[in-house]
Amino acid sequence: MATHHIRPRHITFFCTILIVMLAGAGVPGDPSSPQETTSFSSRSADIPDLTWNPINGDEIKLRSLEGFGVIYSFLDPTDERQLEQLPIFQAILEKYESKGLKIITVVAVTLPDTVAPGSFFEGYDWPIVVWNNQAELSGSGITSLPSTAIVDRKCKVVMKVSLVTSRTQMMLESAIAAALR
Repeated sequence: MATHHIRPRHITFFCTILIVMLAGAGVPGDPSSPQETTSFSSRSADIPDLTWNPINGDEIKLRSLEGFGVIYSFLDPTDERQLEQLPIFQAILEKYESKGLKIITVVAVTLPDTVAPGSFFEGYDWPIVVWNNQAELSGSGITSLPSTAIVDRKCKVVMKVSLVTSRTQMMLESAIAAALR
């Protein structure tokens, strides 16, 4: 009966191959890998370099808001469920504005000529932006509406949310409080 002797250099060679294969495959559940989601996700990524011209003010560069916490939300104002987010944002802004929170709402649709853009937003005094360039929207990483992100004082996205509701408001406020620290 022949015995086969495994040499230490063979073991080293096989271990090296195994390590390279595992590294190439990735580790499931790696928190640094991007996650697709339709609800909440925590991320630590730079905010997109977005520039907007709001209806009621001067040009806004999202990166120029470093030092503030920011909620920016893309929505379709023809969808009633999405408009229900506005009073929630209003309540959040009233609670956290003195701590450095800013809100920007982006109306990400082409509005009919007969509809005045501001008519959807009576009583909301944060910047409202009409953005109807869908290619530019997709290029900014916004693939579906509604889409909301919370950005911390260091210009890092700390949470992405789809539809904000009264049931998810507490979770959202927890992320906002952390972003404002």
